Amino acid sequence: MGSAITLSIPGDFGVKKVGFRVVTLADLNVDKTYQRDETTLIDTIAEMFNPLAFGAIIVGEREDGSLWIVDGLQRTRGAMQSKENITHGPAMVFKSTGREMEAEIFRYLNEFRKPVGPLDVFRAALQSKADFAVSIDKTIKGRGFRIASRAQAGKALAWPTIQAIQTVRFIHRKGGAELLDATLGLIVECWDGEVETLQSPALRGVSHLCDQFGVTLEPDRMKRRLGGMTMSDLIDKAKTYKQKEARDGNTVQLYAAVYAGLRTRYGRKVPPRSEAHPRPETEPAAT
Repeated sequence: MGSAITLSIPGDFGVKKVGFRVVTLADLNVDKTYQRDETTLIDTIAEMFNPLAFGAIIVGEREDGSLWIVDGLQRTRGAMQSKENITHGPAMVFKSTGREMEAEIFRYLNEFRKPVGPLDVFRAALQSKADFAVSIDKTIKGRGFRIASRAQAGKALAWPTIQAIQTVRFIHRKGGAELLDATLGLIVECWDGEVETLQSPALRGVSHLCDQFGVTLEPDRMKRRLGGMTMSDLIDKAKTYKQKEARDGNTVQLYAAVYAGLRTRYGRKVPPRSEAHPRPETEPAAT
């Protein structure tokens, strides 16, 4: 654990002392009865990890000596998954009597805290000129779209404003600016002005089609094969398919059902990966 600094806490808060330590992140336990689920924020933290932003997590030490994360789960997982592969971090550690005490402190910490949304995180990344954010912004604007503002978060938006920034980031992580550009290009070609295509299931479904077919994808053929079918029609069919699979005991994500519908409409077999994404030819070495 290393050396610790212990401070006394005045008042009747249940916690009399708190120690500042460096803890081994892999040794920390998570009590799912009161902790929130792990979210995609972990990927964001891992991608943008900065030790100053990590701060100090809050940890309860139970009578058996085990350590339990009370505040900082997403930061901890993000740090561990970052390219730096962080193994240790600063923590405020208090003596815990167990789950009930930890849950109460968790409630105090989060009841009045306003969470930072994905759009806030992305815009901060853009202001700091993070490579991925600059690339995403350039690609989106290049296709005539714009990213929702902070004030627009959670609202129904009109074309061409994109709010599903987490999905956009997923697409960019998977295939870079090339895949994101192909996705937005196909949307403009086949569903221009249809706001449903800018929602997460459609964006990811279209991106999967673009990724699977790569350079062999023919936007003109896709448009013809749709026969006037809108993205709203495709999503309705995808929901029906998803429900049918659920009745049969199968779990299908909505984006995957959208992709299945698109591939059926396209009417061609998925090509080998090497054909969809051929490697660029290298120039012969100089003699």
